[in-house]
Amino acid sequence: ESNQRKGETERSRYREGRKKGIIPAIYSEMPTGRDPSGNNRYAILRQADGTNFVADDSGAPREPDHDDVGGVDFGFGDHGPEGVGRKIEPMEIDYTPSVGFLPTAPCLPLVPFTYRRVAAACCALFLFLCLAASATAAYIGGLLPHLHLHSRSCPELNASNRLRHGPLDLNFNREARALPSSELNKLHGAHFGFVWNKGDNRTNKWRPQGIVTLDVPPVNSSRGNDNLTRTVSKKSMAEFVLVSWYGRIDQHYFNRGARVSFVKLPAQNYTLNEAVSDYNTSIPYRHVLLVDKHWDTFPFLHAGGLTIDPVTSMLHVPDSRYPWNYRVHVFDPIQSLYNVPTCHRSRFFEYAYVLKESYSYAAPIKPSFLSYDSSRGYFAMGTYAHCSGEAQHDDSEHCRRDESNQLAWYNLSEQQGGSPSHVIACAPFFADMQGVASARIPRRTNSSALVAAEDNLLWIVSSYSARNASHLHVVHDFDPDEVCDEHGKLRTGDAADFDTTTISYPPPGLEDLHVQMKYTSGNFSGGTLWMLTEFRSRIVFATRTSVFTQI
Repeated sequence: ESNQRKGETERSRYREGRKKGIIPAIYSEMPTGRDPSGNNRYAILRQADGTNFVADDSGAPREPDHDDVGGVDFGFGDHGPEGVGRKIEPMEIDYTPSVGFLPTAPCLPLVPFTYRRVAAACCALFLFLCLAASATAAYIGGLLPHLHLHSRSCPELNASNRLRHGPLDLNFNREARALPSSELNKLHGAHFGFVWNKGDNRTNKWRPQGIVTLDVPPVNSSRGNDNLTRTVSKKSMAEFVLVSWYGRIDQHYFNRGARVSFVKLPAQNYTLNEAVSDYNTSIPYRHVLLVDKHWDTFPFLHAGGLTIDPVTSMLHVPDSRYPWNYRVHVFDPIQSLYNVPTCHRSRFFEYAYVLKESYSYAAPIKPSFLSYDSSRGYFAMGTYAHCSGEAQHDDSEHCRRDESNQLAWYNLSEQQGGSPSHVIACAPFFADMQGVASARIPRRTNSSALVAAEDNLLWIVSSYSARNASHLHVVHDFDPDEVCDEHGKLRTGDAADFDTTTISYPPPGLEDLHVQMKYTSGNFSGGTLWMLTEFRSRIVFATRTSVFTQI
């Protein structure tokens, strides 16, 4: 009974030692030494203060009476195990620190010196397997919501879930605010703009990237084949701005892929002739998740640009994820919007609407961003490349000479999924390119009267980091058919050899570009250059193209 009480006392001391951090929290057995009788094992463990103590099989600590180097006198007194007062042979003392973040430590015992390398290898392998299993579980856990789960009470999505009137049937649940004139004045002639609501303006989980405008015919009208003008008057159209966002990897939103915001512009701003300067003007919008032909999201899709083919009204989204298979995904923003039933929404991360892919085609170059040149009937595409070693955007010559700063113009074959044809590739251009747009714009005099001559304008946005201003490069008299040779090089050396004006915009993170062209009775009546920023404060704004023809 006396020994039992003393054993309880020792175990109590052991528990107190663990609470105070003296005894390592994790070890699976007590190896390393035996007394001369060979019946009991002991280990010498390092205390927090740098000294050592001895523990037996029960885990009860014993303070050594003498130095624990060489022969060790355990000195357990009258309640010690058999062999009390004797010295064991000199042994190695293992000072290996415990690894407290592992759930168990079967590979971290205090082992004899002979087997220590084997134990270290086992520990490293065990740790690697733990990390691999954790990463795999996290990835699968992120993908589980959009697996093909259905039952009789929750049938698969089909045509019955399609929005009959496209974006007009969306339930807009968020509101942006128009930028006041005091903010527009800082944006080099911008006459209209808006800022997202507080949540979207501040979120770290998503970042806006691409921009394009979309004209939607009213209810009870059918789409024409030429920019929606054959059956419906342009003035009766509803106008939307579409903005793409990508899910951030560091916020574990990569499995959501990309989404597109459908922003319904105010009716009074359709022609964009006058600025909407009332900050209280609300602009409704709704986020829609992009899905492929199998109803799956596009994990890691950056969606760095958007454009609409005005002939087909199809939305084109670049995909730069896979170097061996650069693609452009094509969506029908009017006919392929779907309302997701409640029972399916966990599969789509609780989004109520999805936009389903129609087809895709191979990209001629790495597609970081793209736009459409309606004056030529070409798509314009570009590649982002940061100038190595620079902490900010740099327009110096050595950065401009990088062949990775590439642009390309191309047509599409008539069949769906066809490869681009008549590709005109050009390099080098500016570093850190985020967006491109090109168009033939009639020149204007100072009195705003149109003149016969046209200006072949090329706009390129360059930006890098959230701390530096953005640059808009306006290149005059640029015709890709004339300045790009058959080897994909600029005939003049680089873009700086053209008549180029660089405008510095205060907001950092200027992204994609879109030129919206207006025609009246077949004649050009005005154009608008749309831009947006990806960092706080996130804004979308529009500037008349006439501002740039007068530069």
